[in-house]
Amino acid sequence: MHQDSANAIRDRVRNLIGDIGEGIYEREETAAVALLSVLSGQSVFMYGPPGTAKSLIARRISCAFTDTEYFEHLMQRFSTPEDVFGPVSISELRQDRYARKTELYLPSADIAFLDEIWKSSPAILNTLLTIVNERKFRNGGVLEDVPLKALIAASNEFPPVGSGLEALYDRFIVRLKVSPVRDRANFERMVSTSRAADSVVSAHAFSTAEWKDMMTAAELVSVPTAVFDIVDRIKTAIDGYNGKMAPADRIYVSDRRWQKAFSVIRNAAYLDGRDEVAPADLLLLCHCLWSKECEIEITEKMVIAAVSETAMADRGASDSWKASFAEFEREVRGAMFHKRTVYESVPIGGAECIRCAGTVKDFYDQWDLTLYIPACRMYSGDPDPGIPFDDNGNPAKGFSFRVVSGPAEDPERMKVEIRKTYNDSGFDTEPVIKHRAGDVKEITERETRTFAAAAGRLMDEISGMIADAESRVVSLSAASGSIFTSGVKREAMLSAADCHIAGLRDDRARVDNIIDMVKARGNLRSTRGA
Repeated sequence: MHQDSANAIRDRVRNLIGDIGEGIYEREETAAVALLSVLSGQSVFMYGPPGTAKSLIARRISCAFTDTEYFEHLMQRFSTPEDVFGPVSISELRQDRYARKTELYLPSADIAFLDEIWKSSPAILNTLLTIVNERKFRNGGVLEDVPLKALIAASNEFPPVGSGLEALYDRFIVRLKVSPVRDRANFERMVSTSRAADSVVSAHAFSTAEWKDMMTAAELVSVPTAVFDIVDRIKTAIDGYNGKMAPADRIYVSDRRWQKAFSVIRNAAYLDGRDEVAPADLLLLCHCLWSKECEIEITEKMVIAAVSETAMADRGASDSWKASFAEFEREVRGAMFHKRTVYESVPIGGAECIRCAGTVKDFYDQWDLTLYIPACRMYSGDPDPGIPFDDNGNPAKGFSFRVVSGPAEDPERMKVEIRKTYNDSGFDTEPVIKHRAGDVKEITERETRTFAAAAGRLMDEISGMIADAESRVVSLSAASGSIFTSGVKREAMLSAADCHIAGLRDDRARVDNIIDMVKARGNLRSTRGA
């Protein structure tokens, strides 16, 4: 596409969106995406309570074309096919032919709006399915072409479960939730002005011939592999969600809806002046994947998360780096810090033992006594009594010991109770702590060099991933200014990407901390050596 032509189309559509959205507060995105859906030849469903400008948006969108035949009808239980498709022709009946007079009714319209669509009768809705799907209308014995560009429907409810309307609902590729005005300033402006005009006259409207040319040109818009990667992440997220839900609560997106949604996305890129779909264009899927109100927020989060991952470091490289760093951190901390509290011990009888010395009082006598207990009992937490050893490693007959945990403020300050077995006299002692868990160990010069080199490699890798992610965010941001995407969704997407970069920076800070620790231990060793 020639750049001048691309800019002209983009500016024209932007101005058209402005004309249609004038005075429609907080529904600018709804109007823009609904217009996109119609320009893409896809039907759109607006869901929301009465009085939220759904009808107004539909009427305004019909003004996007210079030669529009517009049809509108409020559906109800008592609506008949004649109300929508036209009355039966009396003159044709006189000639024994059944046909409807469709002029000024839906079969002759190129933009149609059906309000409260699900309140209609099955006879009407079944006929609509053929019109929307095939752009054909069976008028008596003749199958007539329908000039319908798109059907716009609205309701404050969804098709009843089990009503057989799933096929028709699935033809509404774009689904838009329309809510009342919430911002106070917008509310004040709304109630302070007169009612917005149902129709607008726009100098930027398209003719049907121009529309057909744009539809044809949009089919040539390319979809890069990176975009399909994002869609695959979205589909994976939906599958993961569905795997946790009961069948009735699962999100279902038909192959047809995926295909038609890509038609909308291609048109969005073309009308935005581009010949290739950008990752940010996929934010439009927020309006294509849900079928129930409870799915709106869920699918939006899935889409935004998947698109924002475009700015993230390669998942495989990131996971590999994290695994390497975790192993490196364990190795460094294992070499530099004691993993557990260790007590002073001496070898007795071929085993490491804890020396326990104290004074034993026995009736009218007392004496100093030194016994030994296995060091392993200090670490096992075994509260059962045991038999201590004498200096020669022989069992000290007539004595027993028990290991008691330290106080709550220092549970590692354990106590050993030495008792005579026949009268419970004896003494208590606290074994000397050689070093506590977390105390720094001495490391060799070779270990210092090895750790510093490994940390340097990890630092180079994480710095490269950060630079790559920052570059991706710049590219994503530059390509996220679609005229059909709201600023709120763009900000949410870029915010998620920024959070990812912040996480990478935190990882880099952890490497920095280890480098500082290694350098500090190296300096300390050099000082001691001097």
